Amino acid sequence: MSSSQDSHSSNGAEASRSRDLPAFAAPAPRAGFGAAGVRSATGRTVFRSPGAVAIWYVWLIFAALNLIDLAVQGHDHTSAVIAAVLVLITGIVFVTALRPRIIADDDAVTLRNPMRDIRVPWGAVTLIDLHEAVRVHCATGAGEAAAGGAAPQRVLRSWALQSSRRSRMKAQTRARAREAEVTRGSPGFAQVPRDVQALTAQSAAARAVIELDELRAAAERSAAAERSAATGPRAATGPRAAPGPGAAPGPGAAPGSGAAAQPAVPAVTWSIASAAAIALPALLVAVVSLIP
Repeated sequence: MSSSQDSHSSNGAEASRSRDLPAFAAPAPRAGFGAAGVRSATGRTVFRSPGAVAIWYVWLIFAALNLIDLAVQGHDHTSAVIAAVLVLITGIVFVTALRPRIIADDDAVTLRNPMRDIRVPWGAVTLIDLHEAVRVHCATGAGEAAAGGAAPQRVLRSWALQSSRRSRMKAQTRARAREAEVTRGSPGFAQVPRDVQALTAQSAAARAVIELDELRAAAERSAAAERSAATGPRAATGPRAAPGPGAAPGPGAAPGSGAAAQPAVPAVTWSIASAAAIALPALLVAVVSLIP
């Protein structure tokens, strides 16, 4: 009896301490402390490299100060060539550092790489993992699957979030160090839920993979609920209805059902703005260099 009372009092003390914890300690990593993605008002979650964004702004300040100095003091041909080269480098840094990101919404995940965007419906995504870069494995079509074979697979890489072997080893070291802090009973950090501890110990790319996989699972559940609602109340008690034409069976099924559903295949769009950001300054450098 006394051990039961001690257990109830201990549970009550733990519950009291959990109510006193700050908001970031709540076990919802995607919306709070340690999250890799930023959710916008439109419902999209954007994943970017903090280091790449910092490089962009540092270079932008550096280039602006040098262009101002050249405009004030430099009035010769060499100054014009240097100014054109600065503009060209600014375009390259914009395309390679600021533009890349991963955008996830309710319908698809978009890999925005330097020169092109790849939009992959959640129904086509089969796996999201990390191997030097965040990778999205997806089905490219249902033609072979309809003929009785497996749908062809494609692996898409994200330029925005990369993780070298060295950075992954550092993340593992941080995880072990934080686990040691918890073992020693370090105040404050030991009260943070273990799922948040594990998340914050990972790199930004690893956290993004976890959050993207959560979004993919949520899209699968939503698609399954829509299909269940579309079959009507009879299908809930009777045999499960076979997927209609155009519907991808299994966990990778796309939102919607029947032939009216949009094909769950990746869509590639080339960026005209990225091409212009590099081509136009390069043309300017060539013209300025040829003019004596």
